Amino acid sequence: SSDLLREAVHAHREVFIVSDLQSSSFTRIDGDSTTPLREKASVYLVRIGEGVAGLERNLSIDSVAVLTSLVRSDRPVEIEAFVRNGSTEDAVGSLVTLSYDGVRVAQRAIDIPAGSTRSIVVSAPPQRRGIISAAVELERDAIVRDNVRWTAVIVPPRPRTILIGSTADIVYVRTVLTLPGLEDVAPELTYYPTVSAAASRLSAADAIILCGGPVTTSDVALLSSVIERGAGLYINAYDGQDIKALGLAFGLGIQDVTEAPSSAPWRVKNLDRQHPLFQGVFKSTGDDRSVETPSILRQRSVTGGTTLASSDGGAILAEASLGAGRVIYCGLAPTTSWSTWPMTGLFAATTVRSVLYLTMPRDAAVQALRGESVSLPVPPRLASRDQFALTDVTTTTRMVAPVRLPSSVTIPIPSQNASGVVKVTSDNMSPVGAVAFNAPVEESQLQYDDVDKAVSRVATLVVDGDRVVGINDSADIRQSIAEARTGSELWPLFLVLALLSAFGEMFVARYAARDGGVTP
Repeated sequence: SSDLLREAVHAHREVFIVSDLQSSSFTRIDGDSTTPLREKASVYLVRIGEGVAGLERNLSIDSVAVLTSLVRSDRPVEIEAFVRNGSTEDAVGSLVTLSYDGVRVAQRAIDIPAGSTRSIVVSAPPQRRGIISAAVELERDAIVRDNVRWTAVIVPPRPRTILIGSTADIVYVRTVLTLPGLEDVAPELTYYPTVSAAASRLSAADAIILCGGPVTTSDVALLSSVIERGAGLYINAYDGQDIKALGLAFGLGIQDVTEAPSSAPWRVKNLDRQHPLFQGVFKSTGDDRSVETPSILRQRSVTGGTTLASSDGGAILAEASLGAGRVIYCGLAPTTSWSTWPMTGLFAATTVRSVLYLTMPRDAAVQALRGESVSLPVPPRLASRDQFALTDVTTTTRMVAPVRLPSSVTIPIPSQNASGVVKVTSDNMSPVGAVAFNAPVEESQLQYDDVDKAVSRVATLVVDGDRVVGINDSADIRQSIAEARTGSELWPLFLVLALLSAFGEMFVARYAARDGGVTP
């Protein structure tokens, strides 16, 4: 408005602000010390909306979150949305729609009592890999801008997995990872007999499955370095004392082999079904009798880390972490000489899902407010890259260079003027991360300021605060504006008349003085 007023040639300079004067509209004003309107002008603050039938009937989405921990392209991803009814009337059968990259993929209805908030879960399979913009949207109502909220679903590429062990040790693991029908989750497998033989390829692996030794001291150091940078490690128990040193590198105390009585094999119990590794695997959530447990003759229990499962002989499944990577230890060897573990469905589910879990990004989309600039951390395994592809909310892609700090590497994400998802990928299109930009939740809270308070706030943003006029008469806005203008629209005419009168008096005085000085 300052630019338009600066170039204006007419005498009247007026700015009309038509608003419902919600409290959230003044959030920026309260913390702003500048004067956006630098040209002198009359500002008319015209209030509309309050009291108009239907305007206060508004639903809004306060937040969204991806619930699914192990995201697959062929399985539904659950997204939870919290919907608030800010009106005084109940909302019945309101539609909630889920969209992937602008395409509607799911829809549900929800009832929300007046003045309350309810959660709803919508789900749909992504059908592809990569970073997907997910939007949860409501039907049009009083305020449209709060009807949609964004997040991102990241489906990683097929994990590059190294399988280490003798042929006899890896046969069952290799079988379950290459089963027909699991092509969507099957990793890209490479086989090596020992860690030393795979040393040159470990840095490029997403996951490492260890089924046997030997593991030397230098192997432990190499594996620790790879895991710390973000790779995943799945350790299967085997005979040999070298496995203890490997476990200690990740904070796991791997015990000696113990044997169950031949007449009473141990069974799996106390399975953590809430862990992402087992979520959705079992129909019931609390009955261990529904678990297809193996008959355990030998095991190597573990202490430390987070226990995920145990047997009568101690903890047999545990999780640990090192730097940006995860480690899962299984105290049962994948051979039938230790137990019937390789013959159970639980073995197949644990093995396949462990690879997915170890390679799944730890963080979902970073949440930011529209207009903010943020920094996106780069996973350590990608920190050496010189540039990344950034796709903003308008789907415009450009290459950006990372910022290298002493403790981390980040990508600067510029502020976005519209809501949506900014996607960042590597030069080979591998997902790096995403930032979801949304409007502030406060914008959907229908709380009105009175006109006088609004006038005092707007007055701080103009040159002449006395020329800010509030108009609250919604019945006849035109008349109210005319009354506020009274006198102001005639001042140019009065000024011209005053100047003409002054010039006239000058001429009259001059000729009167000349005539008075002549002798008849």
